[in-house]
Amino acid sequence: MDLIFGDCRLRLRERDVMGPAGAVELSARAFDLLRTFLASPDTLLDKDELFAAAWPDVIVEDNTLQVHISALRKALGPGLIGTVHGRGYRYTGPVPREAEGEGAVAPAAALAATAGNIDRYRTDCVARESELAAVATLIAEHRFVTIVGPGGVGKTTLAVAVASQTDRPPGGIWMIDLAAIENGGAIESTLIQTLGVQFRAGSEAIESIAEHLKLIGETLLVIDNCEHVQADAARVIDVLMSQAPALRALATSQVPLGLAEERLFRLSPFTATVEGASASPSERFFAYCIERFGDTLTEAERPVAARLATRLDGVALALKMAAARSSSIGLETVDRQLEA
Repeated sequence: MDLIFGDCRLRLRERDVMGPAGAVELSARAFDLLRTFLASPDTLLDKDELFAAAWPDVIVEDNTLQVHISALRKALGPGLIGTVHGRGYRYTGPVPREAEGEGAVAPAAALAATAGNIDRYRTDCVARESELAAVATLIAEHRFVTIVGPGGVGKTTLAVAVASQTDRPPGGIWMIDLAAIENGGAIESTLIQTLGVQFRAGSEAIESIAEHLKLIGETLLVIDNCEHVQADAARVIDVLMSQAPALRALATSQVPLGLAEERLFRLSPFTATVEGASASPSERFFAYCIERFGDTLTEAERPVAARLATRLDGVALALKMAAARSSSIGLETVDRQLEA
């Protein structure tokens, strides 16, 4: 079935794309990548997923993927595919819809009748029991909460875990990931795409979003990675909360957004030491990361893991990277490298 996105049409049977000026020149690999992006318009796709879609059973270099992504951007415009550095790519263009039938519904819009998109995100929040309870209490008592902390501390993981444990409101729980956008002017288009807002010609984007939120009722937005678009994120949240009284928002940012209604939860790195013989939160998280890579800490390795957890100051991202490195060269080697 053909897909319409903006003023372009992807024809599956013909394996081509038609634009306002006629056929858009794309390689077969670029076409497969575009089809994969359009099939998951609100999903972060890592390089392995994209390799599997365009180069099944073939080993290719990372720069080959980058070349074809660049070709797509050159052929269709720079606003369609966003880069989430270190994680992958996501489609950020107009919401695609099925070409057959006037009543065809965009994939994202179809989700509006369900519980939102939060179930697409991992909820493995480890060694954060007290933080999880505290943020859950805040968002239950206040309409707007921001989890604030340094990069790599685990703000997104905590926000997703809190949202996933929240009772689903009628309008759903929606993750709005701002990491891929380059400027705050794209926040409204990200919301329109993710929520499946039917944009009316002649109206302001923010007005259409507010009307949509009022229509679907009580909704929780998890607005992630706000720091690089702080002012615009604050502007959009302020307008939406004033016009949609049933809206609640849980944001993550390295800095507060500065709204009067904002309640802050400051997230610190994992505690590296505890009294007694119990493993510290930092050690527990590091052991979990090791297990995620298919290994298990032996009793002899636990003192090394504890030393590493302390040395890395309990920063979640640093612990994940150390665990990944340990899976290939060994825990003691990583410890020696960090000591050097």
